[in-house]
Formats: sequence, C-alpha cells, structure tokens
Amino acid sequence: MNRANNRYALMLVLLACCVTLAGCGPKEAPRGDISGSVSYQGKLIETGCISLYSPTNGLGSSGDVQSDGSFSLKGIPVGSYQVSVMPPQPVPPAPGETPKPQAKFPLPAKYAESTSSGLTFDVKKGANELKLDLK
Repeated sequence: MNRANNRYALMLVLLACCVTLAGCGPKEAPRGDISGSVSYQGKLIETGCISLYSPTNGLGSSGDVQSDGSFSLKGIPVGSYQVSVMPPQPVPPAPGETPKPQAKFPLPAKYAESTSSGLTFDVKKGANELKLDLK
C-alpha cells in the first residue's frame, strides 16, 4: 500500500511539473494593426503597395493601396519601421492577349525604397493610424 501511495504522489508531482512547464514557452511579441491612407500633393493615390521594413530585426510587411487611397496591415510586430510606397506589380496578360501599358505611377522614385523615402513609423500594440501626405 505504501508503494502505491508513493507512485500516486510521484505521478501528481510529474503532472504538476508538466502543467507548470507548459505555460513557460516563449511569449509572442506584441503586435499592432495599421490602417491609413496615402496621398501625394493632396491627391489620394489610387494604386500601389505600402511596405514596412525594420532594419534592426529584418521584419517587414506589405499591403496593397486600394482605389480610395486606403491600406491596412494586420499583425505587425511592435517596433520602428522604414516605410516605402511602391508602384503596383504589373498584371501579366492572359495567354494570347497583348500586354496593357502600365500607367505612370504618380510618386517620385525615392518613395519606392525604404532607405531613400525618409518615411518612418513606430508600430504600437493595438490599432495604429498612418496617414502619408507626400510632397
């Protein structure tokens, strides 16, 4: 009977250790969501891609600019980012179709590179708003 009690106690101790250790894993970094708009010389940009890049940890994210100039990025790790606004990727034509000419992107080329745009943004936990009024 004593041996059975020892086994029972040992199983309870092991179970308690497993439950305790299960909660000791690495915690996920806090994240934020970004919504905003992009305009150039007071006029909303109707196309393009906004990109965030963190040179300190190599993380990045991107999303399309909508026809109303808005964009949203979800689940971005909290931190400081360099921002760029790039032209949209050309859509390949369907087989047998002639490629459509690409419309001129209205932003100066410097905004397409995070290292030359001069744009930065600090993502905080929760909801963030980023309004880019480029000149």
